[in-house]
Amino acid sequence: MADGGNVKMRSADGPARPSFLPRLGPKTIGFLWVARIGAAGAAFLTQVLLGRGLGLEGYGALAMSLALVGFLLPLAGFGVPVFWLRVFGKEGQSARRWLRPTLILVAGSSVVVAAVAILLAFVVDLPSTSRTLVLVLSIVIPAQAVVSAAGSVLQLGSRYVALAICYALPYFARFLVAAVAVLLQGSPFAVAAGYSATATGMAVLYARELRFLAKQHSGGADEGGKPPTNPAASEPVPSLRRTLGQVWPFALSGFFYATYFQGSTALLGILGGEAEAGIFGAALSILSLGYLLPAVVFQQYLLPHLNRWLEHDRGRFVAAYPAGVDLMLATSLAFTGVAAGLGPWAMPFLFGAQFKTSGPVLAVLALCFPIRFLASAAEATLLTESDMRYRVGCQCVGAAVAVIGGFLFVPRMGVWGAAIALIASEAAVLTGYLRGVRRRVLGGGALRTVVHGRLWAAPLGCALVVAGSLLFRGVHPAIGPLLAFAAVAVSAWLTKGVTHSKWLLG
Repeated sequence: MADGGNVKMRSADGPARPSFLPRLGPKTIGFLWVARIGAAGAAFLTQVLLGRGLGLEGYGALAMSLALVGFLLPLAGFGVPVFWLRVFGKEGQSARRWLRPTLILVAGSSVVVAAVAILLAFVVDLPSTSRTLVLVLSIVIPAQAVVSAAGSVLQLGSRYVALAICYALPYFARFLVAAVAVLLQGSPFAVAAGYSATATGMAVLYARELRFLAKQHSGGADEGGKPPTNPAASEPVPSLRRTLGQVWPFALSGFFYATYFQGSTALLGILGGEAEAGIFGAALSILSLGYLLPAVVFQQYLLPHLNRWLEHDRGRFVAAYPAGVDLMLATSLAFTGVAAGLGPWAMPFLFGAQFKTSGPVLAVLALCFPIRFLASAAEATLLTESDMRYRVGCQCVGAAVAVIGGFLFVPRMGVWGAAIALIASEAAVLTGYLRGVRRRVLGGGALRTVVHGRLWAAPLGCALVVAGSLLFRGVHPAIGPLLAFAAVAVSAWLTKGVTHSKWLLG
């Protein structure tokens, strides 16, 4: 039956399942996925070009500088783009009253965070090359804040094609910068300057979305496109202090994530040198590509709908969780198999002989795929104000584990210590998320009640593939590719067996 423009589909043996991509035709869905795949391909080729063109130390200096800037980047905009999705999903067009103070926060926080990045470049004991790169890349911070805010405006308007273009353009722009820099035998400084220039151009291009938002006071609508009747419409414009009290969990969430995901690269550069940062950064860049899948499914497309369902259709909201968990567990096996099985061979082939160590490092980091994929499905259901604070607490624990683990293991074990710290931090976050979902969403129900039994083979398969790749890669060169092929085949079988995966895929 139809409900607010979305079709609620019912399976033969269970509760209603949601159609996750409402009002999108096959051609539009196809364009969206092509754009995402194209962006992922551009990001991958960018890293390969930079690794080969800049060399190990040049690539390492750039990777460490990007990690330091990325560490601060979530604080620019102070979580406002994600807050908009939550508040418009809750209040509908009545949430227009939040626009003025939140736009002030976007502008103010961007300037402050860029100034902090410049200050850190001089305070932290960085190599001279990395210090200059951080100064050049600090321009990216306010530019990225504008683009992120514009992306939320596109999501609120269900303008998914424009959103896909907005998401993909930076990746293609960076690819062009990398290609030109390598062609002209440019330095890391040329790449950093190109990144800053393209980010500024993107900000100018998409600033019109924010100008339109501020001028027209446009906002989201309830399911079905009808303006809601909400008592909040008569409430006064919130003060800046009250706005800060509402958005800080969204800001800290991104900050803690950047800390535990990119902090190891920065620590390696500071404690171990730019060469080790380059080895780890190359492996991490491949890991980031795999992370695009859950980010696309849950953050780019489903988040506005999940926020509305949370307020207006609790059954549909809860039904999203088992569908997401099943699909993430099934697909994570393929990503782990490809990274662990092909990584030791592919990394030196793609990046150059200097990056030979990145292959085994990537094989170990492949354990992060099932952890992150499952965490993304759990995180997507923790959306209320109380849940957001709980999520921030989980991510704070993850950041603490990453930092403490980094200082404990990196000086002694180098890149392997950084890998251990990252895996431990991801596992800590996942543990907190699963505990939160069980108590806050499922009402105490265990995770096994929403996951098909055979899908538990996926995490076990991931561990076996990684162990096999590391233990037997010296026995025969075909071992790795065979493991990768087997993992992909089993993952395809599991994904096909997810009886409600059709709701996730539209």
